[in-house]
Amino acid sequence: MMTSIAAAWGTIRANLFHLSFADIRTVGGLAGLDLMSLAHLQQRLEKGATKEQLVSGIESMPGWMDADELQRFVVWVT
Repeated sequence: MMTSIAAAWGTIRANLFHLSFADIRTVGGLAGLDLMSLAHLQQRLEKGATKEQLVSGIESMPGWMDADELQRFVVWVT
């Protein structure tokens, strides 16, 4: 399963960039991601996090998920 996620990640990542910063966080939460670990990434007018930083933070999370969590993540973001 992880191999198929890795193969699909480019498409998943591209889809996330079509969303707003807030929507990326919402989808991540609905997908079961631990958003507390991304709490430091906040969008602000000055010195705030970028979509790239948020997506990169999300990108590091699938390695910590079990098979069910990983499947739910893929379903929500695609």
